[in-house]
Amino acid sequence: MSFVARLSTRLLPLKQAVSRALSHVFPRLNYLIWAWRNPGKNFKTFYAESITAALEGRKKHASLGPKLKDDRNEVALRTFKQLIAQGISPNDTVVDYGCGTLRIGRPFIEFLEPDRYIGMDIDERILDAGRRSLTSELIVSKRPALEVISPDSVMRAAARRPRWIFSKGVLQHVPPAELDEYFCNLAHMVRAGAVAFLYARCGKESSVLSSKSWKHDIRQLQENAALHGMALDAPTRTRKFLRLQTLGAALLSMLQLFGADFADIVLLSV
Repeated sequence: MSFVARLSTRLLPLKQAVSRALSHVFPRLNYLIWAWRNPGKNFKTFYAESITAALEGRKKHASLGPKLKDDRNEVALRTFKQLIAQGISPNDTVVDYGCGTLRIGRPFIEFLEPDRYIGMDIDERILDAGRRSLTSELIVSKRPALEVISPDSVMRAAARRPRWIFSKGVLQHVPPAELDEYFCNLAHMVRAGAVAFLYARCGKESSVLSSKSWKHDIRQLQENAALHGMALDAPTRTRKFLRLQTLGAALLSMLQLFGADFADIVLLSV
């Protein structure tokens, strides 16, 4: 090994420590450097490129790739059971919006009837890693649809009239400037009859957590949802997922709290 190579190896821990310290002080520094080096490319491309090592199994990740951090499969299974408990049936069509490498998607594919699972994410490399996690028998028997998120793929998913959507581990990676696109895409499917369950890190105001993640202002999320004709629940200590549905469905749910007869009278008068 050359002197330069040995020196580089010895300095690697220091380089990593400096990088972590700078990221703590300037959480978007990595992205800003990348954006300067890659003019014209968007945040989605940065995100996909930043997880390449995880997708290829060269690095452990909390939610992506073949090498997950400890207990993450167990966490995924608990999340799957929590979602099933909301009333999802095997014959329902379900959209996994931000499906990643199918950590939660695989249990759904196994649970649902054929042609009932739709997985969507921002990059084909992510979907390819997800496909590699499935056996050929499961792919042939259940025929899951995996598509890159785009206006066309969103409309195709909406045309299949899904009953449910879930979006886990996604919103924290959506920049505040792209929230409108996120809710616009979901609105096409929600208006087609779906109910969505979202998981979000929420606070009293938006804040940057890292180069790839944010804590969102719940009021901003609700306002974005309302602009697209939807209502988003406020978080509670006990509810992990936030329910997203059309304003009409949300109103009906509220009215039913007063009793079915009252709800029927109000709906008939509208």
